[in-house]
Amino acid sequence: MTESKKPTAHNSLAIEDDAPDLTESPWAEKLAAAPVVPGRPGWQSRINDVLRAWLARR
Repeated sequence: MTESKKPTAHNSLAIEDDAPDLTESPWAEKLAAAPVVPGRPGWQSRINDVLRAWLARR
């Protein structure tokens, strides 16, 4: 006799996505109101600054 197994999350083909839809109203409002905190400049900004300084000396 063979037993039939119930589908589980790891072997089920229809896994539901539980992630919130960030385009819906409460999430869109929260993301739009989030403050932007400037951090350290990245490498590209540093390279641009050095190139501008070098060009200014020429």
